[in-house]
Amino acid sequence: MRDPILYLDDMITHARAAHAFVAGMSQDAFADDTRSQYAVRYALHVVGEAASKVPPAIRERFPHVPWQQIVAMRNRLAHDYLGTRADIVFATARDFAPLLVVQLQAIVATLEADPKP
Repeated sequence: MRDPILYLDDMITHARAAHAFVAGMSQDAFADDTRSQYAVRYALHVVGEAASKVPPAIRERFPHVPWQQIVAMRNRLAHDYLGTRADIVFATARDFAPLLVVQLQAIVATLEADPKP
């Protein structure tokens, strides 16, 4: 089994990337930029995929992270790609991703100090 911290690190890396892809960009510019949309959607997809692999014991230990919503967004991006709205993807990358990074960094620090489930 892969170390759960590696999944959290994947989430951090890709949440940072999603945020970086929209940095300095307006919502309208994002809506007109297919390349940025693809990049952000992929990054958020990886965040959700990695979240789905975080063991339940860790998700239960840190319930303040919206694990289910993160995985649900991944599922939406993967399976309802035509139904995903660019404004929601943009807002997620701009507003939620940096907050998630902070939460996940704290979790990683906690797990490194006290790895019990």
